[in-house]
Amino acid sequence: MSNFWIRQANIIAGGLRFNSDDLDISFDVTFDNDEEPDIASASIYNLSDNSINAIKKSKHVIINAGYRGDIGTIFAGSLQNVNTRWHGVDKVTSFTVGDGANEWLTTHVSETYAEGIRASAILEDLTDKFGLELGKLELVNDLTYPKGRCIDAMLKDAIIQIVRECNTTFKISKGRIFIMPEEEGYQTGFVLNDRTGLIGSPEVFEREDNGETKEGYKVKMLLNHRITVDSILSIESRTANGMFKVLTGRHRSGGEFVTEVERSKKRKTKHVRCKAQCKNLINTAQRNKCSKINKYKTAVVNFSHLVKFSLIKKSSIYLQQPTYFYCQGAYKYPWSC
Repeated sequence: MSNFWIRQANIIAGGLRFNSDDLDISFDVTFDNDEEPDIASASIYNLSDNSINAIKKSKHVIINAGYRGDIGTIFAGSLQNVNTRWHGVDKVTSFTVGDGANEWLTTHVSETYAEGIRASAILEDLTDKFGLELGKLELVNDLTYPKGRCIDAMLKDAIIQIVRECNTTFKISKGRIFIMPEEEGYQTGFVLNDRTGLIGSPEVFEREDNGETKEGYKVKMLLNHRITVDSILSIESRTANGMFKVLTGRHRSGGEFVTEVERSKKRKTKHVRCKAQCKNLINTAQRNKCSKINKYKTAVVNFSHLVKFSLIKKSSIYLQQPTYFYCQGAYKYPWSC
């Protein structure tokens, strides 16, 4: 427990390692479960001009943090920008780092895939072009494309489209690509309580997000480099107990040296069974003036929340994006608005 008070951090950039034992270092690393790259910011105080120039020439940056005897990577990515300014008597060099951001923003792909190719094979090829390690590739529905597939788009758009068609999620974390079912996570084997770093008790939160009410817990702990998006940990506290999956979080230093995470309560699946409810759903979609999909009898639709229903007769259906359709066991592509 005593080692929890001996904070340590280091930043590797430009072939150099900058240690908190020798320099003042601060960082703010955020992570979440959306498809956009995570961004981190960091500052190092009173660097030499040679060190600043080395950072500016760097393409890759690694931020490590923890406590003496237990330090690990909290972020690894591409350098986005560097800025040096004077703050009183201190010279502060600040920079931002994107998790695969350069590849995400700049890579274009033009490929034609053969008839009968599976989505997993396409994704293996596309992620290889990213130049990042593939941490996991597990699809909910590994689709087969009978007519093949032509792709001429930005790499990020191509990957996201295929992943969505397979009703799966895509995420870049610590320089690795993860494609897997939304409900899955990573077992940390870590039990969080007041003896292992929990600060206070988890707090219940409720807020509106894109017209949807989200509920969950905010959890604060001593900095733990093992915790990231989709981490699964066990919590023992007065207000929350059990296994929790991390959806968003933040590692930060400065006045505190902490990890803060949020865990949302799982949204319930709404079942729509009768013809009247189906008609109401269709009418709601029509009002959004989206592209139409015709003649589906049975379907599962992601309509901001998951809705299951059966159509009594063939109909034209207008849907919001993202939309995932299943018809008698066969997948149908989503159409964007």
